[in-house]
Amino acid sequence: MEIRELLDASGRSPFARWFEGLNAVAAARVTIALTRLSQGNFSNVEGAGAGVYELKIDFGPGIGSTSARMASGL
Repeated sequence: MEIRELLDASGRSPFARWFEGLNAVAAARVTIALTRLSQGNFSNVEGAGAGVYELKIDFGPGIGSTSARMASGL
């Protein structure tokens, strides 16, 4: 599976701006999740409706989770 980054009208990546603000542990977890996704592991992906999917990354009890939304077929 190919993962492509969305660029805004100015050619900037909202994901890159968000990712650069993460601490090292969170950045590592996101990187691992994206690697697994690129290898076809969709175990943490849920449909959000209208062709949009959400990748959930659990950071453990009391820490919460984060999610990324993706559209199919882009």
